[in-house]
Amino acid sequence: MQSLTVLSSLSMPELSKVGSISWTTLPALTQLTFTKKVTEASSVLITDTNLSSLDGINLVTAKTFNINNNRYLNIVDVALGNVSEALSVEFNGKSLNCSFPNLMWATNITIREAGSASFPKLSSVNNSIAFIQNNFDSISFPELEKVGQSFAFNGNTKLTNVTANNLVSVGGTFQFANNTAFQNINGFHSLKTVGGSIDWSGTFTK
Repeated sequence: MQSLTVLSSLSMPELSKVGSISWTTLPALTQLTFTKKVTEASSVLITDTNLSSLDGINLVTAKTFNINNNRYLNIVDVALGNVSEALSVEFNGKSLNCSFPNLMWATNITIREAGSASFPKLSSVNNSIAFIQNNFDSISFPELEKVGQSFAFNGNTKLTNVTANNLVSVGGTFQFANNTAFQNINGFHSLKTVGGSIDWSGTFTK
């Protein structure tokens, strides 16, 4: 669906499986009714809506999951176990609670301008993971062991704590840049290998 400027609600109470979801420029859309919950879709793109939540979309797996420019969206809580191409949550509500409680692996992850982010079961990222201009002060990755390419934190001005004590290797660049409140890089006790550059800028005390 694209450019349906007066569509305010979407009701498909029996829908549980779909090939893809692509909603672009639906500025009046505020309500979803997916009573059975959509658990299967290969790709999801939701951009420029008036939604405050994605209630009823609870995918288990996806190739791509892209949620962007939904300025009233304040929660993304999805049961994804893996994302084989790219997971991206960007430019939504400034206090967005971004939670992926079951996500174990993904190929790429980008989180931008979120109020919080949670990845309690994430163990592996095949390519890159980036956190850019977010509004949270702390994030932890209790199960993360490997990042295949870059691991980046850039422009998160409130960030003071990052913990990934089981992380063993980063295949590419390991970056902390322009995180003005971040001073202690002491949450990576198991890190043994960085295959690319270590790009840390700031004032660090530990």
